[in-house]
Amino acid sequence: MFPIRLDNIISFFGFAAGGLLGIYVMKRDILTVSLNLGFLAKKVDDQGTRITDLTKAVTDQRVFEERFINIQREITDLKHGRGFVDLKAALRALGDREGD
Repeated sequence: MFPIRLDNIISFFGFAAGGLLGIYVMKRDILTVSLNLGFLAKKVDDQGTRITDLTKAVTDQRVFEERFINIQREITDLKHGRGFVDLKAALRALGDREGD
């Protein structure tokens, strides 16, 4: 049988106290980590919202750019005499009809 001596009792309480202290310290660390994870989750949600807003802004900018490019093309066509109605083609068609 194992004899119970004073040094065994002191060792047992020393290990038990060290274990309890370790659990207490880890509990505080785990609490800190869980709080940090909560803050990080909120930040990730906020970033997701910001990315959604950024996506909408970039899409709106692209639509505006496409409309602007189309307006530039129409202005160029007007400068070259090609309007919304092709004037030269319309006059030729009128001339062909007058000759009939």
